[in-house]
Amino acid sequence: MKILTLFYFADKPIFQQQRKSEIDRVAFDIGDTAHIPCRVQAFPKPEFDWSYNQLILSYDAKHTRPYESNLTILANDIYVSTLIVHGVQRDDYGEYKCKASNTMGNGSTIIVLQERGAPSPPSKLTVLESGMSSLTLKWESGFDGGYDDTKFVVNAMDENSFRDVECQSSPCNVTGLQQQSVYTIRVSLCSMLHLYNVK
Repeated sequence: MKILTLFYFADKPIFQQQRKSEIDRVAFDIGDTAHIPCRVQAFPKPEFDWSYNQLILSYDAKHTRPYESNLTILANDIYVSTLIVHGVQRDDYGEYKCKASNTMGNGSTIIVLQERGAPSPPSKLTVLESGMSSLTLKWESGFDGGYDDTKFVVNAMDENSFRDVECQSSPCNVTGLQQQSVYTIRVSLCSMLHLYNVK
């Protein structure tokens, strides 16, 4: 007879940021329904509170500015509380505070709701691997500005030629390069309306 013992390690909420180098942001236009996610890892299950301008948000439909909130439970004790703002108005733009609490403690993080606009440029471009005629590049993605159609374009240019390679994500493999050539590498984050790059 085998006895299976399960161990559970309790921990206060640990927030999981979308990007390490900048504050979390979401972008929606006026009139849109905004979804603001707050992602934490915790055990036991945490409780969430949202606030804006230092006021706890109400989910009462009779409130002058009602909000909705839903909770998604993922594997590995990860919880995502999503604040829903219907019919975004200009006064809704700003910093939202997400607080998560359980019996082990509590914590909070700030998530900015802003109007859709230019994406943040990629940063920290590094070469992971170099081959005879190829490079494997890695970078840290910036905020997409609220657009779903963003893509990365790697431009590799030497004295005699240039090559563009589209990448959906990092890392990215760039092939077809000439041996014994010195290249200038630029990574651009493109959307329908904007272009931002990093050398």
